Amino acid sequence: MPDGHGQLYFHVKWEGYDDESANTWEPMWHLSNCPEKVDEFIRTHPDHPALPIKDNDMKPIRATTRTPTNRSTRKGRGKH
Repeated sequence: MPDGHGQLYFHVKWEGYDDESANTWEPMWHLSNCPEKVDEFIRTHPDHPALPIKDNDMKPIRATTRTPTNRSTRKGRGKH
């Protein structure tokens, strides 16, 4: 499933966790240690709307962080 930024996410059932509440949505680039599972998904769901996987799906999206402007205020320092 693509997110709002065009990043592809997979719904992952973690090995050893049977409770569905342990399932998570993971971006494609988090799944680099299990390429056989991704390949299996692609083989078994060839018509899935998120396919084909693009190079962009394998890279993390850099978060843009805004930092407040560092404005110093000095009290008591005016024209004399």
